[in-house]
Amino acid sequence: MAPTLSHGDYVLARLTSKSKAASLTTNRVVLFTHLQFGFLVKRLTCTDKEGVFVVTGDNPVSTPSETLGEIRAEQIKAVVRWRISPQGIQKM
Repeated sequence: MAPTLSHGDYVLARLTSKSKAASLTTNRVVLFTHLQFGFLVKRLTCTDKEGVFVVTGDNPVSTPSETLGEIRAEQIKAVVRWRISPQGIQKM
């Protein structure tokens, strides 16, 4: 997620339910589970009314969305709200 998040940064995230996750809008940074990669932090870039999302990383060499596949609302565990870094605290 560089440059948004750097190695060593911490995030504060609010847990979310499946129903709340289904109503998220694009451009939100979320924590979700992936069968192959485990827990990931990515940005929502596309959504549909069925609670299916496409996610991407902010770094051009991030795992591509084609590799990750569609993310369902039940996979989204939290919405990132704050970043804590050596430069300070920043709202996401």
